[in-house]
Amino acid sequence: MHESDPFYTIRVDIPEFTPERYNYLAGDSFTIIYAFMVLFSGSASDLLNRKTLICASAFGYTLSIYLSSFATDFTHLFALRLAFGLLNAVSGPCSYSLITDWIPPESRTMAYSLYALGTQFGGPISTLNTNIIDWLGWRATF
Repeated sequence: MHESDPFYTIRVDIPEFTPERYNYLAGDSFTIIYAFMVLFSGSASDLLNRKTLICASAFGYTLSIYLSSFATDFTHLFALRLAFGLLNAVSGPCSYSLITDWIPPESRTMAYSLYALGTQFGGPISTLNTNIIDWLGWRATF
């Protein structure tokens, strides 16, 4: 059972964590709030200090990931994933506008491409998480 079940270690601590509920964590809880909040965070990046917003966003979403390691039920994990999506939505618009401000026009295409490359590499690399979870446990992986 353990070898074929990638959710085994987390279900020992949180029995209501099922593969179906994982789909909510991995997809819906992040994507819906992110897509909605990015509309507002784009405006916020024009009105407020972008460096401060990025720092606050990075601190906040890092804290939400860290606190996920202390979750005791699925509701806690879900709420922290929502917080992660909300706070992560702030970083994109601020980052793109700072690239525009700091990088000369002739180099911007490369800068935008390198910034966007993080997502393209991050997705495939995330499959290593199951190996890290097997090695360290799900709480330490968070």
